[in-house]
Amino acid sequence: MKIGPKAQLGGIIAALIISTMTAGLYTYETMTGNSVLADSLEIVGFCPYSAEHTSEIAGPTGATGSSGVTGNTGATGSSGVAGNTGATGNTGATGSSGVTGNTGATGSSGVAGNTGATGNTGATGNTGATGAVGATGATGPIGECPNSVDINSVTGDFVPSRDNIFSLGSSTFRWKGLQLGPGTLWIEDKTTGKQAGITIDDGTLLIDGAENIRLGNILITTTGIRSVLSNNDITIGATGDTGYLSVAHGIKFSDGSTLLTASGATGATGATGATGPRGATGATGETGATGPAGGPSAPLVLGTQAGSLNPPAVLNLNNQAFEFSSGTWVLPDGTEGKLIYFVMGTGGNAVDIFLEVNHLRIIESGVAKVVVNKKWQPFPLTGGTQTASLFSALYTHNAWNITGGRLQT
Repeated sequence: MKIGPKAQLGGIIAALIISTMTAGLYTYETMTGNSVLADSLEIVGFCPYSAEHTSEIAGPTGATGSSGVTGNTGATGSSGVAGNTGATGNTGATGSSGVTGNTGATGSSGVAGNTGATGNTGATGNTGATGAVGATGATGPIGECPNSVDINSVTGDFVPSRDNIFSLGSSTFRWKGLQLGPGTLWIEDKTTGKQAGITIDDGTLLIDGAENIRLGNILITTTGIRSVLSNNDITIGATGDTGYLSVAHGIKFSDGSTLLTASGATGATGATGATGPRGATGATGETGATGPAGGPSAPLVLGTQAGSLNPPAVLNLNNQAFEFSSGTWVLPDGTEGKLIYFVMGTGGNAVDIFLEVNHLRIIESGVAKVVVNKKWQPFPLTGGTQTASLFSALYTHNAWNITGGRLQT
């Protein structure tokens, strides 16, 4: 088969292109130490090696040895002699007008010449000896990833190729900041396997799926605050603070009791309990020394306190007798067995004399009872006439017993 000059030229050009590319790539890899695959990976944004685990960059590569001398190309074989072209046959005579004449017979084609024999391929030259390897360069500094993934160029979800395997950053190669938009940061509970979501909504930090939050030994639960160490106090505030602990409603203790105020309002006085049984009579004490004999007519100590004071004057029970004209006084509770007397002063008016008594025993329908904080008139009128100027009161069993008078209605 004959190969034309154009085909031979195309083959030579293709061979030159391939040889040139091969030589260029070889020279590039020899001088830089990088492979075409690594450079291709760098172009798409991934490191061809792990910057964290690579401790050093290789020093410069030693000089490459000289290439061997290329052998001589064998001589091209001679082309065969082209064959003679056959003689062209005679053209047939043209027929007369009207009826088309018969086409003359086609002349015979000449015999094709024989193709010359292909020359023998020349012997391949010997490969040159490999040059000596250059000395290894000094160790370079710790390398960094020359390229990284541009997050701005990611137009879809950024998903790892395997689940729960890879980390984002490390202890030696850290991210400087993390910017998140409105959304939720999900973290899986390593015990239950459930996910907890961290969200901020209108200034409130929400942790959905987490029942407790622990800060050191302080545990914030769904019902309150407690210490992980049960014998540790929980301190609110610090020494030197001047602010107060403000409680919106009150304090409730474990026994169910509550504290709504530190002082507490005084509750209403409860009803008087039933009189207890009389205690056993105590042993008789020793007889005291006999005092000096009194005069046959030793007088009682008489009190004459004013009755026009506001609030009313409290009667001094160190006295045994009290003289009244007009006004109001307070008769406090006495000691067991205390006996006092009330006398009408000259010019006194029975209708204008009142005693405010804490506890007073009276009789209604033959039954005794104790009334509390009542006004008592010790000198009542009978039919509009004053009948007595002396009355008495004896204090027994937490109440005064009186000889007369009446309660103010």
